[in-house]
Amino acid sequence: MSLNPHTGATKTGSQIKRVQQIAVSADSTDIECRLRSLELRVDKQYNALTQRLDQVLSALPNNRPPAKTILPGT
Repeated sequence: MSLNPHTGATKTGSQIKRVQQIAVSADSTDIECRLRSLELRVDKQYNALTQRLDQVLSALPNNRPPAKTILPGT
């Protein structure tokens, strides 16, 4: 049992555990959102880089079309 310093009310162990579970769940959701945002940024940067590389390679004197890269899992 713990005392809430703001209200003076006490909380049982199960109430504390529930609050902790909610906090962990919120943290997990936030982490998942941040991870997805980072994945999208990496994808965008990778696409821009490969597009630029294709432009550079196609400007070379032999003018061969860029080779298509096959990524694992695609």
